[in-house]
Amino acid sequence: DLLYETALGMYDFELCKAVARNSQKDPKVYLPMLAKLNSKPKLLAMLDVDLQLGRNESALKHLFDAKDLFGEDHFLKCLEMIEKYKLHHVG
Repeated sequence: DLLYETALGMYDFELCKAVARNSQKDPKVYLPMLAKLNSKPKLLAMLDVDLQLGRNESALKHLFDAKDLFGEDHFLKCLEMIEKYKLHHVG
């Protein structure tokens, strides 16, 4: 799992697929997730990965950088994440 999570954390979804294929991971679980991540804009995929891996500060930074994708809700989404994960020192 560590190697898979490392590949995922590098946002290299092809490497992630290769690692999962050569491990005990169930393709019914990882293939749909990787397909979903590949279908998203890069910043949103990075945001999802960071949240999944518990890298909340990095997720907030990716959310901030994705402001063009959220429109008027962007500021509120940032505030919600700051409150939810206690990221006041970052926000």
